[in-house]
Amino acid sequence: MFIRVPEVRVIDENDQQLGVMSTQDAIKLALAKGLDLVEVSASAKPPVCRILEYGKFIYQREKQARKQKKVKPSETRHIKIRRNIAPHDIEVKANKVTEFLEAGDKVKIEIFLRGREKIFQDDARKKILQFVESIQPPPLIEQELKKLPTGYIIVVSKKK
Repeated sequence: MFIRVPEVRVIDENDQQLGVMSTQDAIKLALAKGLDLVEVSASAKPPVCRILEYGKFIYQREKQARKQKKVKPSETRHIKIRRNIAPHDIEVKANKVTEFLEAGDKVKIEIFLRGREKIFQDDARKKILQFVESIQPPPLIEQELKKLPTGYIIVVSKKK
């Protein structure tokens, strides 16, 4: 009813091209089948119309839009460790990092040094590298080890 061009290219409900016909004939054909004539490509010459159930068409389009919206971008998760962390705690945190990586997230691993701990920069650097090596399977290093005034950070992700 809202198609205002004199001729349209028609595709039926079985995806068969019926060819170019007058708009009135296409509307009559759609009504005879109990369906609607929907313009799907107005920019084509002549415009392309489909014979289909309009409510079902709108539902499918909204469903597809919702599905695309559900795709979550990868998040950056944070794990903090200390210089004097126990071996069992390293295992637990490494397992948590593995869970994050399996979920498709990046992980920022931080080691903090407070007060007098800051004189043990080398130990902290070794500890964070040891921690990254303990992660199974070995991750891809997104951002190299970076020194901060309060310690070190490194960003890892899952290998593809």
